[in-house]
Amino acid sequence: MVVGAYGIFDHPGHKLAEEPLLGTWQWRVSKATGKNVGEDSSRWNENLFKIYGIDPVHPSRASAARPASGWLNSFQRKTETPSSW
Repeated sequence: MVVGAYGIFDHPGHKLAEEPLLGTWQWRVSKATGKNVGEDSSRWNENLFKIYGIDPVHPSRASAARPASGWLNSFQRKTETPSSW
């Protein structure tokens, strides 16, 4: 007995869309304190650097480690403050 089926049809020779660029990151945070765990608490894959136009070989960093809070703060507008949220 067939319970279900799934199929996709496309015309032969149809050009497929370009695969999207996906970035991933890992951020280690202490459950107890809510603070970063270690200097390399945030790690990015190569695509995330490409998406944000950041050079992965930064003079102050020899790996994909990034302090996540500093990175997130860099997107905050200069006029924004926690009290304005």
